[in-house]
Amino acid sequence: MNWQKIRISILIFFTIVLCLQLPATLYVNEKLTFDFISIARVFQLFFALALTIASINIPTRNFLNIFLQVAILIQMIAAIKYESQNELVAYNFIAILILISAITFRENLKRWLMSNFPIHLIALSLPVVFKDNSLHSNLSLFFSNYLFGIFSLFVSVIIVAIYSAQEYFSTKLSQELKEQEQRLKEEFENIQKMKVQLEIGNIASQVAHDIRSPLSALENITMSHLVGSPDGAVARESIKRIKGIANALLNKGRSSTQNNIGTHDINKLVKITIETKNIEFPSRKINSDLTSINPKVSVDDIQIESILSNLINNSLEASDKNSEVFIKSDVAGEFAVLSIIDKGRGIDPKLLSKLGKEKISMNKKEGNGLGIYSASQIIKNGGGDFEITSQLNVGTTIIIKLPLAEKIDEKETYILLDDDELVRITWNSRAKKAGLNLLTYSTSEDLLKSLNQLPKNSIFYIDSELGFEKGEAVAKQLFDKGYLNLCMSTGHSKERFDHLNYIQKVISKTPPF
Repeated sequence: MNWQKIRISILIFFTIVLCLQLPATLYVNEKLTFDFISIARVFQLFFALALTIASINIPTRNFLNIFLQVAILIQMIAAIKYESQNELVAYNFIAILILISAITFRENLKRWLMSNFPIHLIALSLPVVFKDNSLHSNLSLFFSNYLFGIFSLFVSVIIVAIYSAQEYFSTKLSQELKEQEQRLKEEFENIQKMKVQLEIGNIASQVAHDIRSPLSALENITMSHLVGSPDGAVARESIKRIKGIANALLNKGRSSTQNNIGTHDINKLVKITIETKNIEFPSRKINSDLTSINPKVSVDDIQIESILSNLINNSLEASDKNSEVFIKSDVAGEFAVLSIIDKGRGIDPKLLSKLGKEKISMNKKEGNGLGIYSASQIIKNGGGDFEITSQLNVGTTIIIKLPLAEKIDEKETYILLDDDELVRITWNSRAKKAGLNLLTYSTSEDLLKSLNQLPKNSIFYIDSELGFEKGEAVAKQLFDKGYLNLCMSTGHSKERFDHLNYIQKVISKTPPF
């Protein structure tokens, strides 16, 4: 049903009815009359005709609605002041204007009942109130004279209610169609991605199948020539990794859900990767700072080695030949954390937010960004996190978080820094009897060298007088590196260290355990 066409047809019909009112407006008792009310009606008729025709193409009908309400009130005044109870020309004119007002209204029913309906009710009621009292007592005469007015008010409410409901359902249907269109678009994109992945899987499966035979031959030749060689272990690990990649490609091509996930020491995987890279790039500097905890993670070791290898390659390609790439491992809560740091050219901020989410190349001119994207997806699918921070011409840091497979034993470690050998011997003896893990150092230089092996929750006891160095200064260095459990073990009074907010406690030289 075309509601707009029905609306236009009704408007035209009532416009014709208005025009038919002209004879009754200008001719009274067969005489041409030009009094105030007649001229006002003629003006309203033609103005209503013009606005009604124009309303077909006008987007908003607010002006027409205001005009109709004013016209209704003018006709109400005319009906009260000039008409007798037997004429009712102006009164019927009110009813027709009410119907036109309902048809041209473009708001909801609630708005109609709050704005137009009260005016219409008053316009139809007041003329009845001001008529002869005898009319009020004659019910038959009342209905015969005013039935059309009552009918117009009732029908106008129904018309507005129907249009309001139609507008509501039309808007709701339009919204649902848009949502459905969006869902279909997303499903189509997913189907396209699955199609591409299937094609890639088929190609990967073929490549993996073809590479296995020459790889076996290469393994036999390599092993026979590198037995006992320092490079033998690296060669074995490299061939093992290539085999693992080939098997993974075959499994992907077969849509297999199986994987090679196991529990591995993340530090070992990092060391193997660095050794391989040192052979591949002998002139480049690849250094590491690995935690002494040796965190275990549940991963596919082949995948993680491949990810690390690709990320290190990216860092090397983005850096100057004399610049080093630094790999660090640590433990934070329930995660093993790997950091790959370079001092290269950095990443454009416009691309930085998209890396790992879209297939965008980070540094390579002809790259497709698949390495970064794949690494991010693998890490996140395994319950980890993948983050890149970068500054142009400063460098890039990639942080990988992997869930720990085994809970780290967070037994407290006690550290004593004191240049008095007798004090160190005493503390060692007391710690051994108490079953505590105590490490002692005579100089701050020795302590700072081994700092990467000390967990962050270590408890430090530091002598204030360390030869030519102050223990408070060493404590500040430790605090800046993230160590918070800092105590002074000294003969000085506590008040001397009150201004140092990074000192947790001040004790004597006597062991606290």
